[in-house]
Amino acid sequence: MTGSEQAPGTPDATAVTSAVTTSFAFGWQMARLYTGPMSSAAEPQLKEDLPGLSDLPAAQLVKLGLAQADMALSRLKTFLGDAPLPTTDAVREEAAKSPPDRDAVRKAILDLHIAVLVQLMAADYRLGKAYGLGRAMADTCASAHGDETERRQALQHHLEPHRALVLLAWLDDLKTVFPAHASQGAADSLQRWERWAGSAGLATADPATVNSTTRVLHRCGQTWRAVLSGEKMATDLLEVSDYVTAARGTLARAAEIARALALRLWMPLAVAGVLIGIGIWLIIANHSTAQVLAGLGTIAGGLGITWRSAAGSLEHLSLDLVRPLWGAQIDGVVAARLTPVPQRDYVAGFQRPHGRWRRAWHELRTANSSAVPSTPAQPDPGQPDPAPANSGMNESGTGPATAS
Repeated sequence: MTGSEQAPGTPDATAVTSAVTTSFAFGWQMARLYTGPMSSAAEPQLKEDLPGLSDLPAAQLVKLGLAQADMALSRLKTFLGDAPLPTTDAVREEAAKSPPDRDAVRKAILDLHIAVLVQLMAADYRLGKAYGLGRAMADTCASAHGDETERRQALQHHLEPHRALVLLAWLDDLKTVFPAHASQGAADSLQRWERWAGSAGLATADPATVNSTTRVLHRCGQTWRAVLSGEKMATDLLEVSDYVTAARGTLARAAEIARALALRLWMPLAVAGVLIGIGIWLIIANHSTAQVLAGLGTIAGGLGITWRSAAGSLEHLSLDLVRPLWGAQIDGVVAARLTPVPQRDYVAGFQRPHGRWRRAWHELRTANSSAVPSTPAQPDPGQPDPAPANSGMNESGTGPATAS
């Protein structure tokens, strides 16, 4: 079967990516549904402007979450065909009671979550893993709850190294089926957060720092969700300067390949250099036509050896080599745009070179112009408190169970 042919009944790459992003967004929505308030007596008030989603009563947000769940299940059912999938009927039944029992509603959501996770994993491990990843990443950047100690412990848990490694493994496994640059960019961004957390001293951070960091992580998570769910292309985050940085990085990596190739060809290049030198000496030392022609022939022979040797080594290389180099650099600048300061520029143990020329040389060699040691995020008194968990209700394999 040729590369352009496809087995009957096999979904194409676009359909797989659409199903994976739907599963990821579904897992994210379920996490928000489970942690949000289940009911309230508040009703929308007549105001100058129409209310936004964050102003809706909790009961309406639950209905919205269930409507999103129904839509996701419908899309996944279309993709999977005859594979059985659960429904939201039990959750709706509990939520419709007056007054609703919060614990009973959450238990119904929990049962639905387990059924969805098991059945998606059985039907297509990529969908099950994407669903679990969405749930875990939603928990990672959830809004802060509880008292000072609980908030600090939650932040430490969400950025704990082992937990982060599980999420990084899932992102790596699904890299092929997520939108371009989304998975690697989000993975690099999460890894920067994890490394930063290891040096920021969160265990002793003051409440203002914990709240500020949680708020920044929550906003960062919204961007992760947008690119991983396909709501926004990862490259839409980039600016002109990012493409310049990516081009510099690509040139730096290409120069490394050229140096490695030159080292491999040192023997034929040395022989060619000797022959060319002999040819030039014959031309200078003799003025006869025959000697000049002999010298030119020697130079041509040297160049011929050089070309044949280089062609033999270059036959395994092609212009396609530039594409992965460029793609890797785009992944890097996407990760930088996905990550806020100071986590964006955190590189352990690195000191930025002093002087313009030294910085330019470092940037040419590493494609990293601004890596500096990081410090914990400082509180911003002017920022509002973190949004409640239910405000994310409108957000659109099997791995260890430790990514909780």
